Amino acid sequence: MKRRLLFAWELGAGTGHVSPYIPLLQCLQARGWEITVAVRDTAEVASLVRSHEFTLLQAPVSTRLFPGLDSTSYNYTETLLHFGYGDPQTLRGLSEAWVSLCDLVRPDLILCSAAPTLQFVAQCLGIPHAMIGSGYNCPPATRPLPLFRDWAPGVEQRLQNAEATVGSVLSTVREQVFRRTGPLSIQQLLSDSPAFLCTFHELDHYPAREAGAEYCGILSARRYPALAEAPCDVFAYLRGAQGETVVSALAQSKLRALVYWPDAPDAAYQRFASEHLTISPRAVKLDQVIGGCRFVIGYGSHHLTAEALLAGKPLLLLPNHLEQELTCRAVERMGAGISNLGKARRQKPGRLLTQMIEDESLHAAAQAFAAQYEGWSAERSTEALAEHCEHMVSSHSAVVRKVVAL
Repeated sequence: MKRRLLFAWELGAGTGHVSPYIPLLQCLQARGWEITVAVRDTAEVASLVRSHEFTLLQAPVSTRLFPGLDSTSYNYTETLLHFGYGDPQTLRGLSEAWVSLCDLVRPDLILCSAAPTLQFVAQCLGIPHAMIGSGYNCPPATRPLPLFRDWAPGVEQRLQNAEATVGSVLSTVREQVFRRTGPLSIQQLLSDSPAFLCTFHELDHYPAREAGAEYCGILSARRYPALAEAPCDVFAYLRGAQGETVVSALAQSKLRALVYWPDAPDAAYQRFASEHLTISPRAVKLDQVIGGCRFVIGYGSHHLTAEALLAGKPLLLLPNHLEQELTCRAVERMGAGISNLGKARRQKPGRLLTQMIEDESLHAAAQAFAAQYEGWSAERSTEALAEHCEHMVSSHSAVVRKVVAL
């Protein structure tokens, strides 16, 4: 009989909750598993999921708004409040829906990519499961959970209140739906689930994660060979109005630059294009670029950041949201790049470009990262993770048989 995997994405936006894990799903599929993928936003990933002949389902998600919450979350617990974890009726409805979906799929294993409610349900039902992610949605179970943002006055009391609320709602729903009594905290929810950290230690969003945590690396990352010659000194991936500011600085710098700018206005091609600056609205073949450029400009996406560092290229990062900011901080901690965070926001892009050119320590740190992971392979890491998935199911089956025999 084929084993069945349920892979789920419940919170957040963008393809990054699914696309980085396609290699693992393909690997398990090749081993004979049936793959079902339940996603928050089918518009984002439907074609990707179906192109691999996985079964696609809509994930249960909360559509309610919860007035009175601060739009700024200081940690993962506060984020959960925005998705129904402060309201027993909402969380019960989500949990019941996930139970029904599990009854439909009958998974042997569940992988939760930012899917905490399914994680909660899997624990209560006793189904083998794991969190999977770049780290951001797999926080260590500290008390309180780690801060996303810098400390601010009054945060300690806020976090205590959030943890008390979430713990109370989790306990209430567990008793209502699963007839299990007793307190349940967000720390228990996290610590009772293994985490597949598909990142590198240096890029972990939580630098204080406990010693001994195992990192799989970014499963979809590729290693690009060094190039003696390349069409550019700088490769940039830009979007929106910020793109125009950076491209203007690149044009003035006279650096040879290749810019992937998918939403560039038509006027930009006429205004900026020159013999040393190329703007492309279409995706660029990175194997023809990254191995030969001097540095990379991006937003702090986990994927592009890792691929640049694996090629030994430092980064200039211009984040648009919190998760990208945390990646930028990680790159700056290792000294392999700079960003426009903090005081740097007041600097003109031209100054940041000059720093990227002149600061040799950035290049040395990026090359040190590449050297450290010279023997790492996404393919081997994917195979090892697939083996671990199969072991989780086999071990669980053996325990179940033993309990029945008793």
